[in-house]
Amino acid sequence: MLDDRDFKILGLLQGDADCSLDMIASVVNLSPSACARRIKLLKERRYIASHAFVLDRERMRLPTTAYVIVKTSDHSPKWSREFRAIVSNIPEILEVHQLGGEVDYILKVVLPSAEHWLDVHQKLVQDLPFLTIAAHISMRELKATTVLPMTHVGRRRAKNRIAGSKREGADPSASTDDGLASDAAKANEKRTAARPQSTSVKFEPLGCDKRIG
Repeated sequence: MLDDRDFKILGLLQGDADCSLDMIASVVNLSPSACARRIKLLKERRYIASHAFVLDRERMRLPTTAYVIVKTSDHSPKWSREFRAIVSNIPEILEVHQLGGEVDYILKVVLPSAEHWLDVHQKLVQDLPFLTIAAHISMRELKATTVLPMTHVGRRRAKNRIAGSKREGADPSASTDDGLASDAAKANEKRTAARPQSTSVKFEPLGCDKRIG
């Protein structure tokens, strides 16, 4: 489960994958090393799938988007494998989704112009039979984002630690629960608590809290 700092880190990285570690650390009020550990854990647990830069489609001469509806009468595994191989080898096809209902697949295709769709269409049909292929050209993009909402992930509230446990290089107010980074420590505490206690008794002066070893 994530805490507030984890959510802030994910939000910053979603908005700008080139965001520096020092900047992220200052925003979430952690030392860079503690922040780096959190990002490493977020990657290991697949909250961060990859890092990518978004290219400008106008600059790349790919301003046109087409959504292609595909229907087929052949639903055999062989046809599906061949279809997947074909669409995987056409770089203009960015997304392919298998749908329920009357339509079998929908493709998102980027093009230099509407006319270029004919070239992509030819690559699709030259080796595989289809029932229907219908392209719908997008006239205007109203919304496009890669930023995911983070309201559907469990959130854990941070708890204050004792004042003496400060991280080196971190702000004193940052001595709160480390989110993902604290999971391993908590598991270790549970294992330690479950160990059999020694039967030896040692008397200490009243009011002292002394640990052995």
